[in-house]
Amino acid sequence: METTNRTNRADRICTLLYTGSHTTEAQGEYSLPDYLPDVRRVLRVTASPRVTGRYMNGERLELEGNAAVVLLYMAEDGTIHSFQNTLPFSQNIAVAGLDETAVVSVRIHPENASCRLSGPRKCTLRTRLRTSVRATAERDVTPDTASLPGDETLCTRNSAYPACTLICVSAGDLRYSEDIPVGNAPISEVLSCTVMPVVSDARATGGNVVCKGEYLIDALCTVADDNGPAYRCLSRRVPFSETVSAQDIPDGCRCEPDLSVVSVTPTITEEGRGLGVDFAAECAVVCSVDSAVSVMTDAFLPSSDVRITSEAVQSYLPVRVTNGNFSAAGSIRQDNGETVRAIIDCHMTPTLDHTACEGGRLILSGTMEINAIAQAEDGTFFPVNGSIPLRWETDAAGLDAQSMFVTNECRVLSSAARPDADGTVSCEAELAVLLSAAGLAEVSRPLSVTVPKDAPKAEKPTCPVLLCYPERGETIWDIARRCRMTPAVICRANDLPEDTETIPDSITVLFVPVAQMFSAGE
Repeated sequence: METTNRTNRADRICTLLYTGSHTTEAQGEYSLPDYLPDVRRVLRVTASPRVTGRYMNGERLELEGNAAVVLLYMAEDGTIHSFQNTLPFSQNIAVAGLDETAVVSVRIHPENASCRLSGPRKCTLRTRLRTSVRATAERDVTPDTASLPGDETLCTRNSAYPACTLICVSAGDLRYSEDIPVGNAPISEVLSCTVMPVVSDARATGGNVVCKGEYLIDALCTVADDNGPAYRCLSRRVPFSETVSAQDIPDGCRCEPDLSVVSVTPTITEEGRGLGVDFAAECAVVCSVDSAVSVMTDAFLPSSDVRITSEAVQSYLPVRVTNGNFSAAGSIRQDNGETVRAIIDCHMTPTLDHTACEGGRLILSGTMEINAIAQAEDGTFFPVNGSIPLRWETDAAGLDAQSMFVTNECRVLSSAARPDADGTVSCEAELAVLLSAAGLAEVSRPLSVTVPKDAPKAEKPTCPVLLCYPERGETIWDIARRCRMTPAVICRANDLPEDTETIPDSITVLFVPVAQMFSAGE
């Protein structure tokens, strides 16, 4: 995420420049290093992408990054091994109106990671990446005003619009170290190790943003015993609380967190009886500060009308940030005819692809991709892949079908997989979801105020004007414009509050002070 931090100003609105998703592929051809045995069967491929650079080049957003890919496979002797590498990727996205004031949010999700073997020691690793981009920017709503004739003062009519300022704060190089006891059976090799962040809360307090949650550590390890290698999964949930400096951000404003792990280094300790996991993370938080903006909607001069040039923009109105937990369960069937004796490891990846407000409820749905490594009765290993449906719903108060939704986080908190007697594998998981919902309002943003050369000049009345009979639907502004004076003059002359807009039903005639006609002064 990137932005130019600034305090909120009353003459600016936050406009939505762009929101959308794009897909790209990252792939590479590799040969196994000499210390790894030949591949007999691919068991699982996982990808963890991260953006390493983002640049604004004119009205184009350029992204660079890499996806860390882990290939788990079974060798000819039936043992499991891992091969790791990185796949570079880049994307170029056109964003109209993009400039240095923009707040850009980028989230990348891996899909369909795969491996194609071209020999026992050569493979092509590939993954599809889905990039979700949202770009907003502040836009000035104070129009440029051309030179006015003489010493006349412009009389303007403004409307108040709810608005917000988006400010991004971030902290990098967050480092952690965790020791996981192994137990009596020592481990000899770490085949894969992942660290997933789950943010449960992010809020502004005391000039800082405090993010809280857990890191979920999962490792698949080789355990050496007298009967040959065995395999064990180690898991640990590590709570965290990170404070990010956020000056000029008021307490209680809405916060959209984005926490990503950038590196993981597992180390076997205590002669295999412990696993040390060192990892680094980055945290970025978009804070929305609510405000109200006064936008010019009409104007006139005492002697003539003026021309207002404007453009329609979508003003970004944050509504709320919602989080919650939900469960998912289902069964997948393996088709190779082998009987599953045990599930060695199971990797679950949630994807929420539909969000809607229906019947007063906010409903999210998607799928959970499951990649399991199963052990057959003869002791060999094979993959079991499939998917189960996801669904979460909560109260949709304050939201409607026109709201814009951004899924900040959808993470697996815990999962389990077990073989059934009928040959299927039952899967269940607890998940956490963090969702930002935003409203969008179309605002006519004024760009310039000019006096057309052919504008008709108002003529002074030839007889005194003392009374004005308002027509149905006319407002104080309409009367003031017709009589060429400010609304405040009309209100004061008729004992009305100066901010009165609608003419009370009890008033059928308005007194107009003739001496102040053709004067936009107070």
